[in-house]
Amino acid sequence: MIEIIYKDNKFLVKGTFEFGFIGTYKNKDFEDSKIELSDSLDSILDDIKTKDENSNYYKILRNYIIDDKIDGNTIAKVLTKYYNKMEIKIKENEKLIKSYILLETFKFFNCARDDFWNIEEIIIKEELEKLFKENLEYENYKNCEDYNRCPSYLIYEKTDVIDKWTMRYIKAGKLDIEKRLKELFPIINFEILFNSIMLHRLVFNGRFIGVAFSDTFDYKVFWCNAYFKIDENFNFLDWANF
Repeated sequence: MIEIIYKDNKFLVKGTFEFGFIGTYKNKDFEDSKIELSDSLDSILDDIKTKDENSNYYKILRNYIIDDKIDGNTIAKVLTKYYNKMEIKIKENEKLIKSYILLETFKFFNCARDDFWNIEEIIIKEELEKLFKENLEYENYKNCEDYNRCPSYLIYEKTDVIDKWTMRYIKAGKLDIEKRLKELFPIINFEILFNSIMLHRLVFNGRFIGVAFSDTFDYKVFWCNAYFKIDENFNFLDWANF
């Protein structure tokens, strides 16, 4: 759980926030910055004035506005309750969050990280060797001195289907993406992949919660920082991994 206070014209956060299987972000005290509320009091008040249900803050704070006024201490208390409730909802939707990260990660592997099977830390070498040895009919393989440099289509013939997957399809319960990926990619040690996630920052922004993270393999899986945010309805937004 977290606590938000308003002090010296700033919103400060202390405590822990568990974001599903990604891990737990922690501010030991109010001066830490692993968890932060990104907006100033003025920007929140400006947002409230819009009276727009889809704005960042109005929907959360509308019941506490009196004569179009609300102060920083009240905002801090209300947002503390709101985000602690969101933490509970996130725990309840851990599989959905994992599905989203897997979907975007493997789409990234498909279009940008074109040699992901060379990330030795997450690859089961015996399974990779088996894959190539079972495909001797590919003439280029016979001239390949090192299996790590063998034709990419041995891998990518398995990835075309990923581009057809969507979160709407996953939310509808029509696809268990973790199970399907493990079937497609026995060469990957998914437990090591999951455990490699390294936390950077969690940002509260009204209805939205953003998370940034990378990996413990010197950014081999997630280039720079991976980032995305969710809203109160678990819509996933703004994925970036570059």
